[in-house]
Amino acid sequence: MNKGFSLATIINMVRINRNMQMKDKESGKNSVPWEGTLFNMGVMVKDRIYIGHVVREADDVIVVFADEGGERWDIPKKHIKVVGKNVFCDMEMKDLSQYEVSKDTPLPPSIRTDPLHPER
Repeated sequence: MNKGFSLATIINMVRINRNMQMKDKESGKNSVPWEGTLFNMGVMVKDRIYIGHVVREADDVIVVFADEGGERWDIPKKHIKVVGKNVFCDMEMKDLSQYEVSKDTPLPPSIRTDPLHPER
């Protein structure tokens, strides 16, 4: 009786290299396939499973709000990897403090454009 594919085989079949560089045809800028799709994803660091969620994705940072404590971090994209439906940050919680900003600081411009308000 055939039990189907092994888990390792399935993972290799559906694996997407989310960090591969791609050129945007219009702007000529390098982009990654997941760009613009991180909104509301959970964020993890090396020593904590969950620290908060993505509220904004800008050109070079993601803005993360903590669910508890009221913290906000503007984390450079060079420190993140997309893992499933989560964002993994390649540092520990103590190192993340260098990217903490006040929640009252204006959000950076989003890379996504609002079709109803293109001037935003």
